[in-house]
Amino acid sequence: MQSVEQGALRARHAELGGQLRLAVMEGDEARIRRVLSELLRGQGLSKAQRISVQLKALLSLVQSLRCATVTDELTG
Repeated sequence: MQSVEQGALRARHAELGGQLRLAVMEGDEARIRRVLSELLRGQGLSKAQRISVQLKALLSLVQSLRCATVTDELTG
């Protein structure tokens, strides 16, 4: 059962991280607010799970922003 929960949690990390990354890249303020709100609520998750989801989604966003910055610097 625990591995099923972990798999679902990993899928949720990827989903929220992807949604947040896409919203930021598109400049979609309303979607950014919705995804961040969902991340902060973390309904149905324990505190540890909620923090894990939040951290992974934010780290994914930071990585995407770093990549965008490097690409922008390389392309001028």
